[in-house]
Amino acid sequence: MTLSTHGWYRYMDRPAAVFSQKHRHCLAASVFLLWLIVSAVLSWQFFFAIKRPFINAVPVVDFAKIVIDGADKRYTAVHLLDKNCACNRYSREHVEGLQQEYPQVRHQLIESVDDLARLSPSAELKELLVSTPALALFDEMGRLVYFGPHTGGVVCGEGFDFFKAAWDERSKEGGVPWVNLDGYGCYCDWSSN
Repeated sequence: MTLSTHGWYRYMDRPAAVFSQKHRHCLAASVFLLWLIVSAVLSWQFFFAIKRPFINAVPVVDFAKIVIDGADKRYTAVHLLDKNCACNRYSREHVEGLQQEYPQVRHQLIESVDDLARLSPSAELKELLVSTPALALFDEMGRLVYFGPHTGGVVCGEGFDFFKAAWDERSKEGGVPWVNLDGYGCYCDWSSN
């Protein structure tokens, strides 16, 4: 049997005959429009739905009173990561990287109110803990060195790294605590659950 234009494969053009050129363009336009709508919704959800300022209202706090127990004479990084916050999917990897890069720092993960109670924070520190993910860095005496978001990017781990900057500035004498409340990105309210 030889293949010719009159053979079995002449019926392969039949689907093209079922859909006219106009119908194919309409179908392609519909698929493209559906893809565009789904992409727009997902992009909005990722880039805008959960983005907000780090802290909406600046609390009135005496920053000199923000202390923790410095009994072990090491710097302490307190990472506030609410387990109910969707933004923490970005911050966990960043915190793990900080733990590996700075083993000389005691890292404490605070994921619930119970974890926070074990830290025994001052009332002034509790006043600041309104957004998550957040970072509080304390010196070897338990005094606040830095408080605010981990990084300056839209999500934790991207952009300017405030932990590294605070760590680099720690040796300056007479420094005042760096309280950074200007972040804008993926943050959640600290829950009381």
